[in-house]
Amino acid sequence: MQVNCLGCGHMINLGHDYDNYKGPVRCNVCRTMTTIETESGKVKSVSPAGKGL
Repeated sequence: MQVNCLGCGHMINLGHDYDNYKGPVRCNVCRTMTTIETESGKVKSVSPAGKGL
């Protein structure tokens, strides 16, 4: 499972632990918080932390 950081564009590798997840993730490069929702290993939504979901 991978998503792009909304702050810097860095690819965040989340692994299979996030295949069914709803909540925040932090970019290791710029430290921007991004809220994601995944289901069955597929990204359903990505938004800046505190917005959306």
